[in-house]
Amino acid sequence: MKNNPLLEQSLDFATKIIKLQNILLKENIKQELRKFKGFWHNIMNHFHKRICYDKDNNYKIVSDNLYKNGIFDNNDNEIANNIDRRVTIPDENKSMNIEKKNNFELK
Repeated sequence: MKNNPLLEQSLDFATKIIKLQNILLKENIKQELRKFKGFWHNIMNHFHKRICYDKDNNYKIVSDNLYKNGIFDNNDNEIANNIDRRVTIPDENKSMNIEKKNNFELK
């Protein structure tokens, strides 16, 4: 292979293209994940409002069925049914806890 510089250049170019495709794929997946997190946040917020504030029993029934069928996990079910729980994304919770800890340490 060292005798053929054209082949080496072609392989280097192909490797660069593959790396670029992987980077673009990762970014696309990250973007889709952000969209899904926003979508899920809106759903959970809607259920939370309808069950906790409007006392809509139909949403309670749907929420219970989603929990029984594994669509909602324990956290989602608690958010939907507990008026004291705020609808947040776990990443937000982590950053909020760090901020609170840092603010507490500064005082």
